Amino acid sequence: MTSAGTTLRLASPRLSIRRHALAARATVASLGVFVGGIALGVLLSALTATIVPTVALTVALLVYARYVAGGGRAEAGVLEVSSHALVVERPRSRVSVAGSDVTAGWVVPGLQGASVEFLRANGDVITGELASIEDGHAALSAAGINARKRAVRVLLGGRWDGLGYGLATVLFVLLQGAPMFLLFAILTHLDGTATAALGAGLLTVACLLGARILGPAEVTVGADGVSWKRGFSNGFVPYRELASVDTWHGNDIVLRKRAGSMVLITHSRRDLGRTAGLVDLIRGAMARAAGSSYAPLEMLDRGGRPLAEWRAALQALAAGGAYRAVGLTRDDLARALGDPDATPERRMGAALALVTTGDPDDRTRVRVAAEACASETLREALEGIARDEVDESTVARAARKG
Repeated sequence: MTSAGTTLRLASPRLSIRRHALAARATVASLGVFVGGIALGVLLSALTATIVPTVALTVALLVYARYVAGGGRAEAGVLEVSSHALVVERPRSRVSVAGSDVTAGWVVPGLQGASVEFLRANGDVITGELASIEDGHAALSAAGINARKRAVRVLLGGRWDGLGYGLATVLFVLLQGAPMFLLFAILTHLDGTATAALGAGLLTVACLLGARILGPAEVTVGADGVSWKRGFSNGFVPYRELASVDTWHGNDIVLRKRAGSMVLITHSRRDLGRTAGLVDLIRGAMARAAGSSYAPLEMLDRGGRPLAEWRAALQALAAGGAYRAVGLTRDDLARALGDPDATPERRMGAALALVTTGDPDDRTRVRVAAEACASETLREALEGIARDEVDESTVARAARKG
């Protein structure tokens, strides 16, 4: 490992790029052929409407397996990291990515050493095996990725895994259900056009359901708690209600609440290292939240007042400097704003007090706190406060759901 200024160069025995964006373009093109095949089948015959889409889906799945599930070609090389750019140097190629294009990163512990992964805005994942976990964290720091200052969103799988599962569902339905469907068409005396149209509709529904249900879970580790989305379900657990987090059979994640219940978040592909890295990230966020301590801030509570009255009281409080008279500072307000154990109502009160000080830095603090929230309702409320556009319904939803 060598560094020059703010640039870090790390030798890696295996550097790879999972080209989710390329696989997505190939898949969209294949879907175009799929739709074209259906249209052609309506005009010609049901047989054409089956053969052409099947070939297109097979090609899409091969491309998906080669460039996404296979993780891309892995070669020895050098990973050069700075806040301005991320460069992957391999014997036969050199790829440079702007630092602004890197949206997240994490360290994945391994049996020997560790891997560092960088997520691009287009969904590509750049992975480098390194000698130690420390090298991985050094690479994240050099890239300007700081989990303490921002929410980290991690997909338990690839961004386009859902589409891959949707296509696989269609292929399965074609292979298993085609004979029964054709028998149904014969018994009901459907003509070729009606058969093709009905088949196209059923396959489309199968693709959408497969993509939605089997797609990867998205886990957000914020300053206030952990949220997740997968299929038709989503949820949020604040750190104050979370007792522990562990792996489940090595590949999935289980969140155990203090009340005794638990939440199981499943991985769409087998990736023990990614799961372990996310668990470590959540545990670190829990430890930071447990170590928080703030001054008493009951004066920021709404106390059942209408929004306009509450806001006016906080404005008068900030304008008169009364919060300093009781031993509070702007830093106390800022810490209350980011306190994961504070009620959503109190955090919104701190935000309202900060934006009325007239200091642009305080308004920036509110925007940063909003970005770090895993709770969508609270994030929406804080963003509205930062823009002076918050309303009663938004505040009520945030206070109710957290």
